Amino acid sequence: MATIPQGWTDQNGVLTAPNGHHVIQGFRDYVLSHNWDPQNVPLEDVEAVSAVEDYYASTGGTRQLFNYTELAWTSARGVYVVGIGNEFAWLS
Repeated sequence: MATIPQGWTDQNGVLTAPNGHHVIQGFRDYVLSHNWDPQNVPLEDVEAVSAVEDYYASTGGTRQLFNYTELAWTSARGVYVVGIGNEFAWLS
């Protein structure tokens, strides 16, 4: 069952957070199908990258950074939540 986070809008397949950033395609489906915190707004629009994660060897795909988490998509894994702690550990 699709649940639009409070304060967000969903129109024509585009989920829009209160800060104006858009969530589309598989990331939109993921947000709508999970108990998504309305404050977990995207900090950017989706971006295509050559590696979706730095900590683990990963393939290209798309990713989107949110206030509390990051979503990634690859053809092998579909949409999943990135281990942000691992990404920060990789930076140090």
